[in-house]
Amino acid sequence: MSLKIDNQIDATNTMMSDGTNAEAAISKKQDSLLKGGYTGSLNDLYTAGWYWCNFSNVTGSPYTSGYGWVEVIRHLAVNSQACVQKIYRFNSGITEIAIRPYTNNQWWGWRKVATTTI
Repeated sequence: MSLKIDNQIDATNTMMSDGTNAEAAISKKQDSLLKGGYTGSLNDLYTAGWYWCNFSNVTGSPYTSGYGWVEVIRHLAVNSQACVQKIYRFNSGITEIAIRPYTNNQWWGWRKVATTTI
């Protein structure tokens, strides 16, 4: 498989500074972000990654049914719990997106992002 970044760089034979293949390094990083399924409270989810959810089994969400991805993006500071959660509600495609931040030791309200077919 040939991986191209910005349609210019062929990462297949590119070596990283530690001697690993760039394509393998990118795949490993992507795999580490896919966390699998999640059940429980979104109020306890701070670990960066992508989680597949059945919202019937999740609390702290604006949805009580249906399925979708939860993306968690963490602040880079080592001791910071600051993060953003995004929900991509899935129903024959992404039908809704909701987002909320965690800062100053509290979760802030969910906001829906308008989605339209383009």
